[in-house]
Amino acid sequence: MIDAQTSEYETACVRLRDLIKQTSDIKPDLNYEVFIHKVDSDMFMTDDQKSDCLLAIQNNMQGLLQDHKREGRLTYQMTSIYDHTVYEALSKVVQKLLPQVPFITSMMDTLISRSNIQKAFLFDVLTKIYIATDSSPVYMAHYEICSELIDVLIDVTCIYGHDNNKPEAELEFDKKTSSFTRLSH
Repeated sequence: MIDAQTSEYETACVRLRDLIKQTSDIKPDLNYEVFIHKVDSDMFMTDDQKSDCLLAIQNNMQGLLQDHKREGRLTYQMTSIYDHTVYEALSKVVQKLLPQVPFITSMMDTLISRSNIQKAFLFDVLTKIYIATDSSPVYMAHYEICSELIDVLIDVTCIYGHDNNKPEAELEFDKKTSSFTRLSH
């Protein structure tokens, strides 16, 4: 994780380079996920400013890795705690780790083609990370509305669930718990 609000990225990039150097000696084919966090301040009012930050970090890392002949595969994600970008980034990381995602994506494509829905997600309800989605592009607005509906589901379950004494993390979604939401425009 690199803090985008610090004007000097060099220290964080050097630490990342050192980590890549140490881990690639052990396992050279690792992929690295770099979260560029806090892209939500006054420093990043426009997409161009965010792109400039991303490009500066990518160029810095590329130079550091070339100097030490390291071939780390890095993927960069811009994140903030004030929107859903952290969940989106974590979702992408989780999807890379699950070998079943292509099969699930194919199933979701079939679901969409045979029904009248616009987008499909498979969510982990408590973390709001989506495990898979259909093959159409993910628009943040789609993810955000689904995330808000998950919050509603959890709130309704807390109120009307069959065991109101359990903490939220221990809620069970079983035959007694259901929710149906239809959105129309």
